[in-house]
Amino acid sequence: MNAQCVMSLRVGRPARVGIAALLWFAVGVDLAYSPAVSQGAMSMAAPTGGVLFSDTLAGQPNPEWKIPPDQFVDHPNHGRACLLGRGSPEKEVPLPLAGDASWSQYRVELEFIPKAKGGYAGLSFHVQENGDACNVSFAFGGSGMCEAVEPMHIWGGSQAWKLYPESQGYAVFRLDEWNHLRVDVGAAVANVYVNHTPGPTLTMFDLAFDRGGIGFWAFYGQMYIRNVKVTDLKGVEVCPLADDPWQVYEEADVLREWQVALAKDAEAQGSASAVGRPASLGLEWRPVQADRRGVVVLSEVFRDNNTKAVAYARTHIVCSSPGKRTLRLTYTDRLSLWCNGEPVFQGPPRGWDDPDRERHYGGRLIPDEYEATLSLRAGKNELIVRTEVTEPWGWGFWMRTE
Repeated sequence: MNAQCVMSLRVGRPARVGIAALLWFAVGVDLAYSPAVSQGAMSMAAPTGGVLFSDTLAGQPNPEWKIPPDQFVDHPNHGRACLLGRGSPEKEVPLPLAGDASWSQYRVELEFIPKAKGGYAGLSFHVQENGDACNVSFAFGGSGMCEAVEPMHIWGGSQAWKLYPESQGYAVFRLDEWNHLRVDVGAAVANVYVNHTPGPTLTMFDLAFDRGGIGFWAFYGQMYIRNVKVTDLKGVEVCPLADDPWQVYEEADVLREWQVALAKDAEAQGSASAVGRPASLGLEWRPVQADRRGVVVLSEVFRDNNTKAVAYARTHIVCSSPGKRTLRLTYTDRLSLWCNGEPVFQGPPRGWDDPDRERHYGGRLIPDEYEATLSLRAGKNELIVRTEVTEPWGWGFWMRTE
């Protein structure tokens, strides 16, 4: 293949002490780059394709916008500017959208200024016809911290940032100067650069979509934007320029084959008394494969009911002889677990609004965060999971045995 590709110098694999310790130690350290990015990482070669779309947003919007910008205001120091977001989800209207499924690998560049040091806003890419998308968002209140830039996916009403905490990145957002954003979008990964850093602020792995246009997203945040440009990356392969924090689990005994079922409305009220006897619930099971990391992404599986719901999942562990094994797991919001009909784990509530939010990392997926002991018999052993989502920030779980 003749495609150009610039790879990074890799840092070594972390010892298997749990990503939680590595990630949350890093968040508290004031670094000038994301700790997940190799100091030897280099930027990708310049694109060789043509310009797919551009708009300076200095006057009349480009007619190729599918949803054109509709909010132009006078910035106190920078004159007339396009303002994204209404500052409140209740007031939000469809944000600008451009491009279509013919866009696959491309570079997005734009300039932005946060209107205030608070709220969230960001860029969506590989946007689907139904509004689902990959997204990189800015936590304006996190400027100068290692969670200032965060990847997520959007499925229906779920903005699933909880499922991707390992790729958060450091950035400083200037409040009265134009900041520069560049995102090199590939079929499976995207490299994000803020303010011309030599290496990426973060690499977003495991993109859920491999083609689609661009759009914008806001949640209590507003930002001024200008000079939007999308360039085709024809002939350039987008390679990950940061270490993959999930790589250490590729050879682990991650549970990947599942069946899942959405609970009935009555069961969604909270009763777990019938768990362990799923046949009595009249559930409609469907097979689901965990993603590359081993995460069962219920936000995607139950796209039309993924913000307040209850689901069950089941899988089997086959053993040649009886014995005990340790199950390591993480989850969003709420999860209970049964092995061969016996309760083995009842996790604490991990929603954003639940008590001890910070102690539980805001409900983010942190591998190996919890553990349970399984008493297994020779032959087939059944695991039953009851999982509940209580808010629109992502729904899923991850498990492995050792």
